Amino acid sequence: MRIRKIMQALEEWAPPKLAEDWDNVGLLVGDPETEVTGVLTALDVTKENICYAKEHGINLIVAHHPILFKPLKQLVAGDPVADLVRLLVQNDIACYAAHTNLDIATAGVNDLLAEQIGLVDVKGLVPVHSEPFYKVAVFTPQTHADAVRAAMGDHGAGALGDYSHCTFSAQGQGRFLPLAGAQPFLGNPGQVETVEEERVEAIVSAHDLNAVLRAMLDAHPYEEAAYDVYPLERPRETSYLGRIGRFPKALSLGDVLKKIQTALEIPVLRYAGQRATIERVALCSGASMEFADAAVQKGADLYLTADVKYHEAQRAAAQGIVVVDGHHYHTEIKIADRLADYLAQMLATDGVRLNIVADPVRADIFSFWGN
Repeated sequence: MRIRKIMQALEEWAPPKLAEDWDNVGLLVGDPETEVTGVLTALDVTKENICYAKEHGINLIVAHHPILFKPLKQLVAGDPVADLVRLLVQNDIACYAAHTNLDIATAGVNDLLAEQIGLVDVKGLVPVHSEPFYKVAVFTPQTHADAVRAAMGDHGAGALGDYSHCTFSAQGQGRFLPLAGAQPFLGNPGQVETVEEERVEAIVSAHDLNAVLRAMLDAHPYEEAAYDVYPLERPRETSYLGRIGRFPKALSLGDVLKKIQTALEIPVLRYAGQRATIERVALCSGASMEFADAAVQKGADLYLTADVKYHEAQRAAAQGIVVVDGHHYHTEIKIADRLADYLAQMLATDGVRLNIVADPVRADIFSFWGN
C-alpha cells in the first residue's frame, strides 16, 4: 500500500478543505507514491517518535500538529524544526498532518473531547465553513447513463450523509441538428437526430463541482454535452470548531472538575469562575479562548479549553461562565489513539495488514511539581 492510499483514507474523515486558512495540513514530508511499511500516529512529531519509527520499520508518521507552519529558509543543524525535518528525511520517514480539519471533522478532536467528559446532545459551537451546493443535471444517451452516473458519483456527486452516488434519472427524447463541421457521436451533419436519452441529476458541493463536471464530460459520449448547473439555497453544509452539549443531569462544580481531571488524566486542573451547578458545557481543544464569548452567548455554564491567559480568564469569569484549562496536551492527546484505530479499521476493511501504532513514547512537554 502506498502513502497516497493512507492519505485518501484520512481525507475521507477530515477533508483538507475544512482546515483554517492559516493552517498547514496534508503530506508535509515524503513521497505519496512510497510503499508504506508502518504508520505511527501522534499529537506531535518529536525526536523520540521519529527514532521509535526508525527502530520499528515505520516510514509514515501521521500527526495532529503540523511540523511545518512557516516556510523554512534553511535546513541547518541547531534549529529545532529543521533538526526534526532533517531527521525525517535522513531516515526516509514521511510526515502527514491533520490539524484544524481534524478539530472540525465529525468524530474528530472536539467530538472525542466531548465523549471523554460525558456530554450528550452535542452540537457545533462556532460555524467556520458554510459550503454551498449545486444541482447538476446532464442529458446523455440511455446507453451511457450508467457510465456518466458512475463517473459523477466517483468524484463526489450525490454525497448525502452516509450515502454516496445518490442520483435521480428521467427518460425522454433528445433532438439536435449537427451543423457542417460537426463530428456527432450519433447522426449525420444536416439531419435532425432523435435519441432516447436520460436526464441524470445529483447534488454536488462547491468543492467537488469542477471535478464532477470534468469527470462527467470525460464519460459523456457527445461532442457537445448538454448539462445544467443550478445553485441551491439549501442544503448548505456547515462545519464547526468547538462543541457544546450537556451532562445528562446537572452536577456540582466540584463533581464536574473531578470528572474532567479524571477523564483527561490531568495532575493539576486550573479553573476560573464559580457556579453552584454545571449542566451545559462548551469546549474547544487546544488554545481556543477566542471562542469563550461564543460559549457565553450559547448559554454554557462552563467552557473547557487550554492555554488560558490570566486576563482571558478574568473576562470570562466576569461574564458568569466557569473556564477550565484542560492543558493543550491533555485535551488533544487521545486523538493519536483514535487515528490509529480509524486507520486500522479502514485497512482491515480492505484486507490490508499493516503495523499501525499510536505514539508509545508520547509525553507532555510540561511537568508538574508540588502537592
